[in-house]
Amino acid sequence: MKKKIALLLGVLVLMTAVFAACSTTPTTRAKRWVENQKYTFNITLADLGRDNAFNSYNYSDAVYYKDTAVTLQEANIFASTDEVRPVAAAGTYTMSLTLINTTTYKLITDQVLYSQYETETLQQIDCLALFKDYVVAPTDEENPFSENEGRTTLRSTNHTEVEFSEKESQYPLNSLNQTDGYYLGKTHQNVFKHDYKTVYDFENQTATVTVDNGEAEERKLKLSKGAACLDASQLLVYLRSLDKSSVAFQDSPSVAVYDPISDTLATATFGLTRNFNAILNNKGTEVYTKVDSVGVIIGSTPFLSQFNLPDRLANVGEGFDVIATSSAESKLSKFTTVKFRRGWYSYEIADYDSVENGIIDALTAKEEK
Repeated sequence: MKKKIALLLGVLVLMTAVFAACSTTPTTRAKRWVENQKYTFNITLADLGRDNAFNSYNYSDAVYYKDTAVTLQEANIFASTDEVRPVAAAGTYTMSLTLINTTTYKLITDQVLYSQYETETLQQIDCLALFKDYVVAPTDEENPFSENEGRTTLRSTNHTEVEFSEKESQYPLNSLNQTDGYYLGKTHQNVFKHDYKTVYDFENQTATVTVDNGEAEERKLKLSKGAACLDASQLLVYLRSLDKSSVAFQDSPSVAVYDPISDTLATATFGLTRNFNAILNNKGTEVYTKVDSVGVIIGSTPFLSQFNLPDRLANVGEGFDVIATSSAESKLSKFTTVKFRRGWYSYEIADYDSVENGIIDALTAKEEK
């Protein structure tokens, strides 16, 4: 299951929530985006040391990280995984969210990822012939790396679309996942080029999946009565919808997530750390900030972690990263995702001014030194 979930290359995810019944106040969800928006992220190799722990940096008597701190569980996964770790990575990931009618949003993501490996490693595994259609030559204008000696660059792509309800549950109506990529392991290697089209019917608890324009297959979702469910490609947007104020996440929020590629229904759980010491990259300049950090676990496997802008920005100036509500004095924090990590790949907003002019200054203006 871990490998199949990892195949959702660019599938950064939006979601609907099933919250555990408990005595604490339930974590609320809200539409924290405008009707039409688009963000572009740059992809790099996560700031992971050879000991499978993320590098830390001392600044003003505090410890900061460029990526979310790795858990012991995840460090063990890194250490034991069959997958070969690249020596460098580059690429882009775009996410656009559009209101296509009064009741439905459409999320589209596109990822182009270049992963660089030691050529000697690929020769020892004897997989260069298998991956020949994914190799980007050092002299190719498309190759993003300046250092190529003794290295081989492989290219993969992923395109996803999800139409989902504008209601609080954000239940998916249909989805598309087009993947053209590979799996490079020490003992297992594979290439895959597939289209997965899925139509959801929650009244009958079914997902009808068509693979590569073949025969449609109806699959039972087996949800609890009244339970919400997301398509795996929705996770990031759903994560954004969750409240991240000081009283949030005390009820251990969770949601069912369906992955059409692996035909797997699992539970996603979320953990929030407020005021996380994070280093952001603003046009080549490192900025020391405090952001929210949220980790997502699907089943028992760490899936992704993200940094989002904190709600304190609503009180900076006239308010940053907020949406005005019907009440003139009320503002809804957007909790915009500015960076996230899946495995050893890190994604960061390419231009913070595209989020909001002056957002970096607002984020750092009141930092404690």
